[in-house]
Amino acid sequence: MRLHLQSQMHDALKADRKLCSWTIPGLQVTNAKIYSLTMNIDHIKLHGRGAFVVKDGPKRLAEMTYSLIGDEAILIEHTAVDESLRGQKVGDRLLAEAVEFARKNKLKVRATCPFALSRLRNSPDFSDVFEDL
Repeated sequence: MRLHLQSQMHDALKADRKLCSWTIPGLQVTNAKIYSLTMNIDHIKLHGRGAFVVKDGPKRLAEMTYSLIGDEAILIEHTAVDESLRGQKVGDRLLAEAVEFARKNKLKVRATCPFALSRLRNSPDFSDVFEDL
């Protein structure tokens, strides 16, 4: 599902607050809040750095950036999510992509980004790849 559609849906809901609840495959809307959304996360890699990115056309709506540390780990440095996607667990989805990338490549995950560091420290789901600094 394209994020452009989500934007249009959000604008339509802001204009008509009388809508209570309705569903489209892949999207559930209740009281003008989007709770579930299928999105594409692109993985960009260049010269030992990378990012997991959610875009709407050329515009980046969310990103999690990292650096490779040799062939042993990735260091998550920054996470940003556009206001239009707040409250939809987009940061968690980006982190899940980063962790999956690390697992596939037999890398550890370290973080200086406060968001990622908090999630990595507090979830047993990441204990196999998380390495605290």
